[in-house]
Amino acid sequence: MARAADDGIRKPARLRPGDTVGIVAPSSAWEGRSELLRGIAGLEAWDLRVKLGDHVNDRHGYMAGRDEDRAADIHAMLADDEVRAIVCLQGGYGTPRLIPLLDEAAFAENPKILCGYSDITTLHLAQSRWGDVISFYSNGVAGIGDVYRAGVDLDVVDEDYLAYRIASTRYLGEGLVKHGFPIVQPPGGHAIYIDAGAFLPHVPPSSFPGQALACAFYEQGGIRGVEVGTLMFGGKSPETGGERTARLELLRLAIPRRVYTQSHVDYVIEVAGELAARRDSIRGFSILEEPPQLRHFSATLQPL
Repeated sequence: MARAADDGIRKPARLRPGDTVGIVAPSSAWEGRSELLRGIAGLEAWDLRVKLGDHVNDRHGYMAGRDEDRAADIHAMLADDEVRAIVCLQGGYGTPRLIPLLDEAAFAENPKILCGYSDITTLHLAQSRWGDVISFYSNGVAGIGDVYRAGVDLDVVDEDYLAYRIASTRYLGEGLVKHGFPIVQPPGGHAIYIDAGAFLPHVPPSSFPGQALACAFYEQGGIRGVEVGTLMFGGKSPETGGERTARLELLRLAIPRRVYTQSHVDYVIEVAGELAARRDSIRGFSILEEPPQLRHFSATLQPL
């Protein structure tokens, strides 16, 4: 187990040929079992051994089994000395429901590679909070299966598509800046991060400017974004009882690949202009109810 020199964050040991990876399904179930089987084939093609969670094929409503069973599979993979990495089936819905059932000490005592995306973000944050362990926001088993079936992830090597994607993201960033939105520079190719704290200076960090802007975008134009600020990374100080604030108050506008067209991007810029014209009317929020961990997934807020 290696530690980053600067901040003490732990790095799991890298995978080697012949290592065992465990597959769990903390979120949504597969639509067809072939999704799971292709993913297994892809992992085995990388010379990895695969161990399935006891409940990876379960189904309970829209989720891959009951909460307690999905949590049990995670605990089993953490405790299994043979398993070097945990790869989640896919995202979807249901992972935040597991937080009250998960053992913080198990994450701290068993720092392992964790792979998944979307709804699995909950587990990434839990592993970071409870174990100070780096995890990997990546394809899950279903996504690995898609890559294996195609032979290669074509988007990764399609230079024309990558150039278009980066240009489209840059275009969105430039459009937001023209309307007075400060953004993290350079825009990159995955998302735009708006500095909500700077855009809404009248909303203090304790009133969650990133969440205020996220709600404003949704109410104004049905545009979904994610707060990355004090709601996500803050919390009550045990010493003072006051709110611990984040270093930055951001709103993330993610841009999934091959989903949005140029007209979608233009629409976001148009809505942003409407919000800029009434920015002084955007108000913050207070928390009515919050869970002890990862509150941004399920806290209840009210407008001020």
